[in-house]
Amino acid sequence: LWHGDAALAAMRRNDLAAAEREWRLARSTLGANDPRRLFVLEHIGEVAIRERDLREAEKDFRLAIEFGAAHKLTTESLVHSYMGLAYCLARGSHYDRALQNYSKAFRITRNPVIQSIILQRMEALPTEQ
Repeated sequence: LWHGDAALAAMRRNDLAAAEREWRLARSTLGANDPRRLFVLEHIGEVAIRERDLREAEKDFRLAIEFGAAHKLTTESLVHSYMGLAYCLARGSHYDRALQNYSKAFRITRNPVIQSIILQRMEALPTEQ
């Protein structure tokens, strides 16, 4: 059983401690250039959001974006990383930077459902004074 499967199962049970442990084990078992690292980093960030650790989540989403860019992964695969980073920035009252990341996610996705979600989140952002 790949640790990612166990992590997803733990997330479905809302066992965040087990999910985080399994995602970190999954990351440690993957090679440095394995494209699944992006998926793992995004999910580590998602767990951090659910644990209300926005600083850690922001770090994980930034790592995912950097990994994707360094390994020339398709931009579509980075949509959730940009959305997660934007969410963290918005929660930290960094609305302009959140808007930039939501805009990036919107531009790179072709999925109309995701685009609609992004537009809703962008419209909900307060403007910085």
